[in-house]
Amino acid sequence: MLRAGYGFPGTEWTSGTTGPWDVPGSYRTIHLTDGSTVREEVTAADAPDHFAYMVSNFTNPILRRLVKEARGQWWFTDDCPGTKVKWLYEFEGTSALATLLLTPAIKILYRRYMVAAMQRIKERAENELLWSVR
Repeated sequence: MLRAGYGFPGTEWTSGTTGPWDVPGSYRTIHLTDGSTVREEVTAADAPDHFAYMVSNFTNPILRRLVKEARGQWWFTDDCPGTKVKWLYEFEGTSALATLLLTPAIKILYRRYMVAAMQRIKERAENELLWSVR
């Protein structure tokens, strides 16, 4: 489970995965900690360098009114002795007013969530590396 925080629900579990998660067009339902769901679809996968996805079909009543879709992209670059990771996230509002309301939340709160998530991912990757070396 991924607890999002900063006012955003986290991922509780997933269901209905339609194909391998490295194949564009594969999708799944993400069940969030607030009881709502979203659809996540792979839009690009070029391992080990790039991965992109789209999130849509928000069932949370507030998010459904504000967000048409969100798109995430990951880039991975060798940066000896490690890996440099870039994560870009974009939201498309359902209207000009929704976009206006979303902008500060995304720039401030969601950015904090992404920084915290990247720290957790880094810690987990480092721990898994340590265990694989032992």
